[in-house]
Order: sequence, then structure tokens, then C-alpha cells
Amino acid sequence: MQQELLRRFQESEINKADIPEVLTISNWIGGFARTWKRAMAEPNIYEREQENAALQHCIEREIFESNFLSPINCGLKEGGLKVLDVG
Repeated sequence: MQQELLRRFQESEINKADIPEVLTISNWIGGFARTWKRAMAEPNIYEREQENAALQHCIEREIFESNFLSPINCGLKEGGLKVLDVG
């Protein structure tokens, strides 16, 4: 990158003062790489969280043999209850 900037300086496209030090360029690249790696890891974490939540739901449904844990089974079987399903 610095070589390209030096070439542009020699062709009078930029000023010598506009060319950063090698350490500065290295820090830019390192910061970009860290940000990029973090950005690429976040979707995978989100997908795994969704898979874990779905798996947990399936396990609990099998354990409790129901999609809900409230004590209304008898009331539902006997009738007379009104249920609002919001999901």
C-alpha cells in the first residue's frame, strides 16, 4: 500500500505529507481484519442461538408432552375455558 502511495507521490498525484507510516497502515489493516472477523462471526452466533432455542422447545415439548406448562389440562378437557392464542 505504501509503495502505491509513493508511486502516486512521484507522479505528483498526492503530497508526501499524505503518505502514512508503515505502522499506521499496518494498524489500519489489523483493525479492519478484526472488525471483519467479528462481523462474519455474528451471523453464525445468531443462527446457533436460533437452533438452540428450537431444540430446547422440542425437548421441553417431549418432556412435558405439551406445548404449554400451565395447569389447565383438566379445564381444557372438561370445557368451559376460553383460550387466547397469541402466537
